[in-house]
Amino acid sequence: MKLQEIFDHLSASVLTQISIGGQTQGVVNSENRQRVTGMITQGLTDLHTRFLLKEKFCRLLLSPTTSIYQLNAKFAQSNADSGELTKYIDDSEMPFLDDITRVHSVTTDGGFELFTSPAAKYKVRLVSQTSVQVPQAILTQSNDLPPVYKTEGLVVTYCANHPAVGKTALSLMDPDTVDIDLPVQYLQALLYYVGHMAYTPIGQMAENSLGLSYSIKYEQECLRLKNGGVEIQASKEYDRMRDKGWP
Repeated sequence: MKLQEIFDHLSASVLTQISIGGQTQGVVNSENRQRVTGMITQGLTDLHTRFLLKEKFCRLLLSPTTSIYQLNAKFAQSNADSGELTKYIDDSEMPFLDDITRVHSVTTDGGFELFTSPAAKYKVRLVSQTSVQVPQAILTQSNDLPPVYKTEGLVVTYCANHPAVGKTALSLMDPDTVDIDLPVQYLQALLYYVGHMAYTPIGQMAENSLGLSYSIKYEQECLRLKNGGVEIQASKEYDRMRDKGWP
């Protein structure tokens, strides 16, 4: 969908009772477009964190002396500008752009899932939304390591954020030409999120009736989407790349 379509939906629904940037209630134009787009961007990031809407992957090259791996572009092999001595993110097939919102899964090169490993001592653990800790047993690849854990690297599948909206000056941008990559099923949730932001003063909790109401509606809509199985299923993109000989 286009950015203008979202503006139109907002003007006809959640923004009808508020004036943004001194404009008429419900109006989104060149005078307040940047502020509204900022709310939309925050909503897109929150949805792309909660749900697997955009899936990407990279491969971690393991070292016996490194147990915690940060998914940060400074460690990506494609990043020629990074001064890091060790670049353990193999992103030769899909450049790592620092667009991760959270790790979704971690597997061996052979595809064995390590987040849900039946053996606790072989489980990969989240240190943060963008960092993982690898067990020493996997790092050292000892002779008594079970075959399913034998691997030179780990494949990380992650939820990727929506591309930045409005890189061009918003006052010069035509919202009819700006693509928003969001499944239509998630549009209502995005509208509720913007409503929550619009009626909640910056730095304050959603204590007024409309701000709180839209916050509750947003959480309810996200729960409905989750329970309804709308979230995309993890693709087999890495399987296809592996079939082609990567890594």
